[in-house]
Amino acid sequence: MATPICAAPPATPRLSAVDALCRRCDVVISGELARLARRSPTLGDRELELVSTSLRQVVERLLLDPARERPSDHLATLFDLEETT
Repeated sequence: MATPICAAPPATPRLSAVDALCRRCDVVISGELARLARRSPTLGDRELELVSTSLRQVVERLLLDPARERPSDHLATLFDLEETT
């Protein structure tokens, strides 16, 4: 149903911090879409795809683009926040 933000996994098992953040965002978005589908069963695939596209655009603009531009400034803080929740 939803297209992941991230490309296919790299050949090497070690991910960069931006790739790890990207994968985590995919997991969170997929989980939220599944939860939304359960809570609102009247939503069809088209509506869920619209929500998915919107969430992915927000993630790209607010998290991933800045992380790609200045990885050292943002990523450590984001991963620290992830560990405290």
